[in-house]
Amino acid sequence: MVVRKLKEPEITEQESLLLTRKLLRIAISKISYVRGLFPENYFNDKSVSALEMKIKKLMPIDAESRRLIDWMEKGVYDALQKKYLKTLLFCIYDAIEGHMIEEYAFSFSYSNSDSEEGMMNISHTGNNKQGIKPNQMRSSACKMIRTLVQLMQTLDCMPEERTILMKLLYYEDVTPIDYEPPFFRGCSEQEVNCPWLKNPLKMEIGNVNSKHSVALKVKSILDPCQDENNDMEDDEEISLGVDSTPTTDPSNSDSEVHL
Repeated sequence: MVVRKLKEPEITEQESLLLTRKLLRIAISKISYVRGLFPENYFNDKSVSALEMKIKKLMPIDAESRRLIDWMEKGVYDALQKKYLKTLLFCIYDAIEGHMIEEYAFSFSYSNSDSEEGMMNISHTGNNKQGIKPNQMRSSACKMIRTLVQLMQTLDCMPEERTILMKLLYYEDVTPIDYEPPFFRGCSEQEVNCPWLKNPLKMEIGNVNSKHSVALKVKSILDPCQDENNDMEDDEEISLGVDSTPTTDPSNSDSEVHL
């Protein structure tokens, strides 16, 4: 008797969008928990079956935690679903000095195909495509989260007084000029560009490739090896993730920015 292994179907557009949303939700909750942005009792244990992972989920306890959840659940997801979102910047500032402490940059690209077959597109307009299976995307997402957590655990503690901001950059060629997602507003260049107190450590975490591809980069001045970092060139990055591909630094993008 011949046993034939069934071929796993490629990921669909809807599956890719769902897993990307879950990945973002997990990443923001992990950052908030590991970096101590909210008290311990603001988080509940939750199992995410889609990614086979247990997390500390941020709960809407007060105005600040509810605002962050609304940013993600309504504003970011609206731009992501419409394929307008180019970069999500999750920024942490020193509330007293006003300078940047850490920046978590999620860069997005989308498949140009409208079919139900899952495709990987390295860039927004590129032609490098290859079939992606749901299990492949789950595996890449889990690796990215684990790498992110391992990195954050090596950084110094946050100052007690800090401010959280979320900034969205869009693809100008497809985004309506008057588009504003829920809970976000337009802002000026002065509001977008916040100074760093010193040269931050730049870390490339990795990529998750699918019909909604995600790349994550982290910048932080809370690195215990800061003296060594000062000897590096300004544009030098440390790559910690796997299956990474070069992406444009969102901090230097000329795309329209909404805060």
